[in-house]
Amino acid sequence: ENNVQTLKANVIIGKPTDIDAESATVTVAISGDIPDDAEVVFKYSTNENDFPPERETKASALHEVTAEAEGDFPGIYTATISGLSEGTTYYYRAEGTAGTDMIASDTRSFKTTGGK
Repeated sequence: ENNVQTLKANVIIGKPTDIDAESATVTVAISGDIPDDAEVVFKYSTNENDFPPERETKASALHEVTAEAEGDFPGIYTATISGLSEGTTYYYRAEGTAGTDMIASDTRSFKTTGGK
């Protein structure tokens, strides 16, 4: 069962930056009632259907990378997704969890450079 209670927070996913043939940097802003021990990850896939439409349901069977908090900016988390294939569209979203509570961002996409 992947349904969990929702954290009381606002989540705004940013546009990816530094996109090249093998990597991209992704950012999310989370504000509100977020515990200090919350873990934020970015989940990504080449299949948009891997992401449930409900933001209260964890996405499963995806690649994920742990986000790091930006020291000077509370609530801003970034990660570099690497090892990607050139010229490929990737879908991604952020998920923050603390215990059994969770919050997720909308799903976004980017396309790596290169390819045919």
